[in-house]
Amino acid sequence: MKIERIALTRTFARYRAVKRDLWNNQFLGLVDSKWDRRLTLFESIDALLFDAMVLCRVGSCLGDRRYRTDPISEVSVKCVPQNSSTQILASGVYGASRVWDNVEVRPGTVVSGTFVDLFEWDRYGMVRFDLVQIRVPGSQFVQERDFLIPFSHAKFSGDTPAY
Repeated sequence: MKIERIALTRTFARYRAVKRDLWNNQFLGLVDSKWDRRLTLFESIDALLFDAMVLCRVGSCLGDRRYRTDPISEVSVKCVPQNSSTQILASGVYGASRVWDNVEVRPGTVVSGTFVDLFEWDRYGMVRFDLVQIRVPGSQFVQERDFLIPFSHAKFSGDTPAY
């Protein structure tokens, strides 16, 4: 089977807008803790939206994957700074906690990985989802890491079966 790469940046912009508007206009203020059932319902709706709006475009589905935790192998994301350097965040571990370190990416440099999540620091407040969490696979010399890149510098693409 032949695989074709398709652009998904506009698809992600639409998905991001729907997810943001659904939370900000319908759920914000209703969810009062991370144990609130409405948060679980929102996360279920979000997974369905992602499945319908993004993964259907590449002929796939979430299946048994844990959305927002497992990388989505069919969706690639590149951080492509335009005219000036941009700051991204690289994950690390400090004791038992995850920490994020600033990394400067200069024009002409590309950081690419697989999509994990549209990231928001305060998931219970007004959201914008200005960051994209990606996973960059490890190699013999480098450990697998997650990065947070600005949505405005992200280029999304996906692999889809070409018949």
